[in-house]
Amino acid sequence: MSRTHKGRRFREFSMLNERYVNNNYLKYYKLAKRDVCSRHDITENELECMLFMYDYEFFTREHISSALHQSKKKFYERVIQPLMHKDMIERIYYRSDLDKITMEQLAFIDFDKNNYKARYHITQKARLIIQRFYRKLHGEEVIKIAPRKSSGDENQM
Repeated sequence: MSRTHKGRRFREFSMLNERYVNNNYLKYYKLAKRDVCSRHDITENELECMLFMYDYEFFTREHISSALHQSKKKFYERVIQPLMHKDMIERIYYRSDLDKITMEQLAFIDFDKNNYKARYHITQKARLIIQRFYRKLHGEEVIKIAPRKSSGDENQM
């Protein structure tokens, strides 16, 4: 005996009962990602990296690249530098900041190579973009996607 009602067989889709599906947050992930990327002029890879960096107060490029299993140099060139040019990431600590240290601080500094690494953080602009992305995933904000132009549309203009 069939478990589905005969009238449902000819529908294009049938939703499961809500009690069988707890949370389906990622249902609109691809659409929300496309919407946010197109509106804020960032790539999908940059958005995903910002999602990963969202809960860090600050970080080094070595830490993030190793956490994402990517080459340090390529990650810096392909993700961090473009995001810095778009004002999504800022450098908050420079190697040259040692000139600004007081004598009291100098006495307690532990000198090793990690003290000289630049620290970065995502800006408020990036945090607002990430929050908007989460609102779109939760259904609190409408996903608006402009239709893509096909190659035939460009020739007609």
